Amino acid sequence: MKKPELCIVVCDHLLLEVKSALVAEGLDRVVVLPFKVDCDHPPRDSQAIIQLVEDSGCDSTVILGGSCLERIHKPLAKANITLHQTENCLELLLNKALVDDYFAQGVHLLTPGMLQQWKAKTAEWGFVGNQAKHYFKESVSRFVLLDTKVDPDVGKALQEFAKYAGLPTATLPVGVDMLRLFLRDLLNTQRLRSQEAGLRSKNQQFADQAMMLNLMGRLTSMWKENQIIDGVLELFSMLCAPREIIFAPVGNDEIEQLFAQPSPHPSPDEVRERLLRVEHDQSVDDDGFCLPVYHQNIKMGVLEVNGVAFPKHRDRYLNQTLQIVPVIGLALSNVRAMRERERNAEEIFRLNKNLKQRLDELHATNEELEAFTYSVSHDLRGPLRAIDGFSAALVKDIGDTLKDKPLHYLQRVRSGAERMGQLIDDLLKLSRSTRGELVRQRCDLSAISLKVADALLAKEPDRQVIVDISEGLYVEADPRFLQVVMENLLGNAWKYSSHVATARITVKGSDNGFVVTDNGAGFDMAFADRLFQPFQRLHDDKEFEGSGIGLSTVKRVIQRHGGNITAQSKPGEGASFYVNIGDM
Repeated sequence: MKKPELCIVVCDHLLLEVKSALVAEGLDRVVVLPFKVDCDHPPRDSQAIIQLVEDSGCDSTVILGGSCLERIHKPLAKANITLHQTENCLELLLNKALVDDYFAQGVHLLTPGMLQQWKAKTAEWGFVGNQAKHYFKESVSRFVLLDTKVDPDVGKALQEFAKYAGLPTATLPVGVDMLRLFLRDLLNTQRLRSQEAGLRSKNQQFADQAMMLNLMGRLTSMWKENQIIDGVLELFSMLCAPREIIFAPVGNDEIEQLFAQPSPHPSPDEVRERLLRVEHDQSVDDDGFCLPVYHQNIKMGVLEVNGVAFPKHRDRYLNQTLQIVPVIGLALSNVRAMRERERNAEEIFRLNKNLKQRLDELHATNEELEAFTYSVSHDLRGPLRAIDGFSAALVKDIGDTLKDKPLHYLQRVRSGAERMGQLIDDLLKLSRSTRGELVRQRCDLSAISLKVADALLAKEPDRQVIVDISEGLYVEADPRFLQVVMENLLGNAWKYSSHVATARITVKGSDNGFVVTDNGAGFDMAFADRLFQPFQRLHDDKEFEGSGIGLSTVKRVIQRHGGNITAQSKPGEGASFYVNIGDM
């Protein structure tokens, strides 16, 4: 068995990716040693890693890591261990500019290795209840998985972690192409060092390879597609000095433009049609070749090289090109992803601008509606007071002289004025339910319900009513608006159970909130769609008085809290109102 050429030490977060990249490159003489990751508490003692390397028996060792290894840099150097350190270890999988851009947005990047350990890690942190959600929401806007295609179960793990953390997630397919390029360069550098004595021809090949890798590295750092294509033409012009180079970028299965040296090409339409037919298979002739450029199974372009300067070295040129093509695909993919992100950012900016305009318009409309509501209520109250007052004066002054029918008319006038006043009050309540800032806090729903029930019992102490309110009910809500909700729901239960000899009203928790139940008149579910509409009533005023505003107010308050309300009932069997208004 041949001795390993290189020993690579890497943390658990990137272990699968390094192994996959080495297999893909066919680097079977590289040993990979994992060390336990602890990003939150970077290692201070290098002895454990040094011992791990010594036990492996490798002559040459490289440790891959980020800033977490800063404190043990000098001890490792003394032990003849090379530390390849980046600002962030994820730069081995994704271009640094993209990593920095994600971090600037508050995005937390994940690898499959991280997701394999998230349960143990969060348990180690000691989160209880919703602490994890609060913690992540304070420091992270969303999670993005760098999908390297090394773990088929990573999607399930991402869903579990997203549910636990309570934040949105996205998946960015990245593969291991950049890592393959880096590891290939790493091993080639090692081979150069070990074989430079007496191997001039080999050294020259490695020098060419290093030059090629350097040029490829430049490709991945470019952020304009035209720059990348110019770099490709320059690279192959230096590599094999061909008579002609053509590169055709492909997007949406179309070739819009050809790039060639020398330029322009004399027959662009013919070449465009021919290159568009090139799929996965390479085409090779005596002094050239044609290769498709793919990234993550997406066709990014087609490269054609004709008339190489030294046809006898065509196979060497072809093998080098086969190494370069994946990097070209990665570079083009990065640029197009960034361009798409910029377009999305512009669209988001436009949508946010339109949203702000709509919100400003809505705010102005609400202010106008509020002013109108108060104006109408003020203007109506004066005439109503006059109607009620003069009607009362007539009853007092000449009531004894009036016959039953005229006196009944006056009493109906007073009753109508009183009902109109109540309608105005209810309209104001409905208006207030959509105004004012919500101040959420943990509210004792049991205590609020008990207070409302006591007030109802005090008004009608002679009624036989059993009120059963569960203890320990809490919701996250604005206490002022929660009081309005319970006053209306319990008030309705009290009113519609008034014809029952022994009324029963309960308030208890449900799966997603709480439920208020009574054994009163109930209603026909066929008319349930009218239940929460203003001024819509399912019972006659002679049977049960009311304005039809209460449940409309309840629904608006609950919707402002991001919740919902539903009802279940049968005529003569009572009703149940299910409310989800916040965390219980």
